[in-house]
Amino acid sequence: MDVIKGSVLGLCLLLPVAGQASGPRITAKMEAGNKINHTGNQRLLSQELILSVCMVLSDVDAATHAERAWFAAQQFEDVLDGLAHGDNDLGLLAEENPAILEALGQMAGSWQVLGPATRQIVSGDRHSVPVTQVIEIDAQMRVQAETAADRAESHYGAIALDPDLARAINLISHERMLLAQVAKDACFISIDLSRAHSRDEIIKAARAIETALALLENGDEAAGIAAPPNGFIPFSLKKVQKKWERLKPQIEQLSTGAPLSLAALSSFVKECNALSKAVQAVAVLYIKS
Repeated sequence: MDVIKGSVLGLCLLLPVAGQASGPRITAKMEAGNKINHTGNQRLLSQELILSVCMVLSDVDAATHAERAWFAAQQFEDVLDGLAHGDNDLGLLAEENPAILEALGQMAGSWQVLGPATRQIVSGDRHSVPVTQVIEIDAQMRVQAETAADRAESHYGAIALDPDLARAINLISHERMLLAQVAKDACFISIDLSRAHSRDEIIKAARAIETALALLENGDEAAGIAAPPNGFIPFSLKKVQKKWERLKPQIEQLSTGAPLSLAALSSFVKECNALSKAVQAVAVLYIKS
């Protein structure tokens, strides 16, 4: 997928999310923002969920990651249902757009496999069947979530956000998903699950992250990415770049198919999470600019 595409994900604190249960009636703009926000966040959540499953299998902070995976699975399931059928607490009306409904239906079909497999593994059953199901459904779910997010953004984006702002946030948000994917692939490689495929995936994700950082730093008129609108953003991007540079030695190692030690894997995952938060902080600056 082109790095300038993607959806506004992981922005629960960035875009207003309104419910219908109390307060003013939800407006069209609020509804559009909620749809983009929640649909996009499903893509990031799917990668974080599978990362936690892999970390459970690695026995690195297994209890913590089991709890995260269980919570993420419930959240993914609830939001997916709300996106299709409506949810007052999430500020979502039932979806009526056929293309978006089709994409959500495809995700629901994959979730019928991924959801039970996730819960089976994090409950302590590490049978090869659910492990294989998680590995095989990973890429399929990611593509389906990409499609749903893109369609929601295309349909609702003009209502919720200024187009120039949306493009910058899309790029930043896609980068966060890529970081979760990099951490997940690092785990797969390090515990020898789908090692060859994960090696190829981590190489592609790292290249996409590099491209995204360059676009954000300098802007690119042809790509529809404006230069940073204020002086705070370049400063924050430099902090992001420094954190990214610290990850490169491990990524280079993983790109050869060589695993990390379990201790190094744990540290790498934490560094990816810290970098993801730094990237999200850049999105906040764009929102406030």
